[in-house]
Amino acid sequence: MIGSAKPVRPDAETLRLAVETADDVLASPAAVGDFTVTVRIGTTTAVTINEPPLRELRDFLLVLRTFDMRSSDISLIRLYEIIEHTGVRPDRQADVANAQAEFRRFQAPLAVPQVPDLQSGPPGRPMRLLTPRQAWALWLDGEVIHRDYSKELRWKRYPAVFQGSIRMLAHDQGSMLLRQAKFMRDLITTGLAAPPT
Repeated sequence: MIGSAKPVRPDAETLRLAVETADDVLASPAAVGDFTVTVRIGTTTAVTINEPPLRELRDFLLVLRTFDMRSSDISLIRLYEIIEHTGVRPDRQADVANAQAEFRRFQAPLAVPQVPDLQSGPPGRPMRLLTPRQAWALWLDGEVIHRDYSKELRWKRYPAVFQGSIRMLAHDQGSMLLRQAKFMRDLITTGLAAPPT
């Protein structure tokens, strides 16, 4: 049907799907894995990366990213909208405010590490900094999951020290998404004012 609107998953089904997806994410061995990046700068630059094995990492991140994808039924933006009009118990309102504040903070560049966006405009203009979300997309699509060619080329334009910093930002974004998934699961199962219908 040309021109028809995309169907919208009912709120109750969306919340059930979010809980199921969070369960899947939290059951992954990579959810408790040690993600670290160390960058040493001296006469030579050395980047040390500690991540789960690639297949395990890829499987984990494919599911986790559904909380971040704007087109996903369970994007955090959509979940917060549903929760706002569903309502939460009074004793959980501060928790929701804190979780939303953390989510919003990650939509802008963080204080550290700072990575310039090499595609941020014409020469002579100040470079923008990558947000954790932009670093996450670059890392996932250029290095880990899809191998999107344009992002892969963009990734390769960065020197090793910046690739390490991008990975740090991406790990920060992934850690935030994991905390959010765990929070959403808990809130949906125990903290809503009324069960969704």
